[in-house]
Amino acid sequence: MSSPPWDRIYRKNKKYLQYPVMIAVMVALLFSAVDVQAQQTAPLSLPDAVAIAMGKSPELSMAVDETQVAKASVTEASAAFYPHIGFTENATIGNDPVYVFGTRLRQGRFSAANFGLNELNSPSAIGNFMSRLEGKWNVFDSFASTAQMRQDKLVETASQQELTQANIQALSLLLLRRELDRIAAPFGARVEVSEVPPGPLVLQTLVAEVYGPDLKGQIEVARQIKQIFRQTSGVVDVNWYVEDPQPQYDLHVDLAKAAAVGVSAEEVTRTVEIALHGADAGLLHSATAKENVPIQVRLDRADRSSIEQLQSLKLPTAHGGQVSLAEVTILREITLQSSIYRKNMRRVIYVTGDLAGSAESSVYAILTMNRALDKIRLPQGYMLARYNSVQPDSTARYSMKWDGE
Repeated sequence: MSSPPWDRIYRKNKKYLQYPVMIAVMVALLFSAVDVQAQQTAPLSLPDAVAIAMGKSPELSMAVDETQVAKASVTEASAAFYPHIGFTENATIGNDPVYVFGTRLRQGRFSAANFGLNELNSPSAIGNFMSRLEGKWNVFDSFASTAQMRQDKLVETASQQELTQANIQALSLLLLRRELDRIAAPFGARVEVSEVPPGPLVLQTLVAEVYGPDLKGQIEVARQIKQIFRQTSGVVDVNWYVEDPQPQYDLHVDLAKAAAVGVSAEEVTRTVEIALHGADAGLLHSATAKENVPIQVRLDRADRSSIEQLQSLKLPTAHGGQVSLAEVTILREITLQSSIYRKNMRRVIYVTGDLAGSAESSVYAILTMNRALDKIRLPQGYMLARYNSVQPDSTARYSMKWDGE
């Protein structure tokens, strides 16, 4: 029993896979506290990766086919050096006078009756069955066959090299995605692996633009579309341009309490500024440095990463004591307003995704997702309208437009 194609490719290219492969990718870690699926990824062995890559990469499968075609061309070219034997059979029937006369002549079936005037002008139909066996051997063709053979072997070598490259790239990208997912999962992060685009810059390979009369309604529609992206085979790196709620803490100086302990508003502001952003305390003159090294005083990251630790900072009072920052300030927590994106003066929410594995063309992924999008029912009772090349004429109804590569 012959081994599967991916196993032969793996064994043949194993020595190349032992070295690191450089792929032009940009990795963006987008941290989010909400709406993150942090799943642990099981370890993936190299043979398993080869099997997955062979099963889901059309480019790799195409490289295998091209290699087989090149081998067949070499075999065809080598046939020119061997004898050629041909066998043909054909059958004809007709009543054309010239045909009938010639057929009877070749068959040796002429008789005196066949030379009658009527028989020559209007003969009866006659059939002929012929078998032919022939052979030939091209002894010399001015080295044309040799040149063709050499050309086909070069094409075969190039095809094998392209197969090796496609194999390594597919495996490397697959292993890279799995490893990045494993690293990001404990931190609740989303990972995107973006290849250098071959054409004009776009937001992503797959982009759904969501329009509508109400921002909250747009977000809900975009949430359903994002779920369809995640459930579609071959669609990866799903994201959307909706920010999670981000808190902001405002510290206001309580002037009455600050004055009671002899602390000025300027001292409070200066303390918070140094704690968070630091302050230059001088320059370090080093014989090993080409330039003076600035000395900056700032709290360690662990001591300035929560509002509780910041409020526990001590300030000197006019009476020689200390007072905490919480005692002379008023804390107010607010939520930052999310960014609102617009395209051609119309509010829009983007849902993005990339392609990997079996879906190498965005057309097939879009056709698959369109069937799922048809099932979305809006609370207003109408279906979600879709556009491909133009924006919707109005934002009075919820709609979406496909964009991307």
